Amino acid sequence: MKGTQWTPKEERRMREAWETHQHSVGEIARMLGRTRASVSGRLAKLDLFGGRAEPRIRWSREDTDFLLAHYRQADWPASRIAERLGRPVCSVYEKARYFGASEPERDYKTKPKAVDQRIITLAMANTSSAEIGRIVGCSAGYVWKVMKARPGLHKRWKAGESERRGEAVARAHQTGLHPGPKKEACHG
Repeated sequence: MKGTQWTPKEERRMREAWETHQHSVGEIARMLGRTRASVSGRLAKLDLFGGRAEPRIRWSREDTDFLLAHYRQADWPASRIAERLGRPVCSVYEKARYFGASEPERDYKTKPKAVDQRIITLAMANTSSAEIGRIVGCSAGYVWKVMKARPGLHKRWKAGESERRGEAVARAHQTGLHPGPKKEACHG
């Protein structure tokens, strides 16, 4: 089944957004009110998509520290940070959100040591990063940062993440909330 025809205006907006290298396919799709498949298909038809992959460049510790140090400074807008780090603006926004830098009340820099200790206690009780963040009032990124500073504990906690995920899927199956194939939780 064919969808809505592309208008010249939509095509022009899509092309401009794509060629600036500041927007992902998903962002362009949201801007235009279309699906990702529709946008990527149109980009391919116009010979724009095949030439540019969306590479996943790992964030170094230095890049992350630079972002977090400058994100809320008036003279460092996201576009300037992105240019300095050689990344798309959307990547800067996403990383800032992940670390809670876009929400001052969840900022990774404003937590007292007691919060870090609470995070460690909850992690030792086999709690997920999302749940710890919700309980403590910080981002999941901050939880990971605290745990990464303790390599031995982080390794055990990270190994437990897959088990917790498996148990959550099993519970979702029991309550009928998970549409996928049924998997048993592993208790190995």
